[in-house]
Amino acid sequence: MKIFLIVILIVGSLLSCSKNENRLNGDFPHTYKLTKMTASFNGQEITGTDMEWQETYCLFENNTFIKTRIWNGNNTEATGMYSFTIIDNKSFIEFTYNVESTIIGSCYGNLKEIMDVISDTKIISTWSYCDGPGLEYERIAVCGTN
Repeated sequence: MKIFLIVILIVGSLLSCSKNENRLNGDFPHTYKLTKMTASFNGQEITGTDMEWQETYCLFENNTFIKTRIWNGNNTEATGMYSFTIIDNKSFIEFTYNVESTIIGSCYGNLKEIMDVISDTKIISTWSYCDGPGLEYERIAVCGTN
C-alpha cells in the first residue's frame, strides 16, 4: 500500500510540473503592453513614455505571437510560438522565437523568453532574475494598440 501511495505522489508531482494549460481567459488575440520597467541596478520604476522603449506582445489562438518594440524611433518585430507551463502551481508563458533578435529579453541567451502569468491581465518578464530589467505588461484591447 505504501508503494502505491508513493507512486501516486511521484506521478502527481511530475504531471503538475509538466502540465501545459492556457491560463489566459477571453477572446484572442491577447495583447500585452509594456507598462512598467524597473531598473535592475537601483530598483527605480519607470512608466509610460519615460521608459527606454515601448513594447507589445500579441498572442494568437494558434499559439503564435508577434513581439513589437519601438526604440529610438525604430520599430522592430519578432515572431514565434508560445506555450503555457505550470511549475510549482505557478503559470508561465514560454515564448520561443523563430530567429535571433535584439529584442529577445532572456536569461538564457537563446531563442526563449519566460513570462510569469500574474493574472489574465498582467504578465511579468523573468529577465530580472538574472540582472535584466523588470518588465511588467498589462493586457490591452486590440493588437497593435499603443
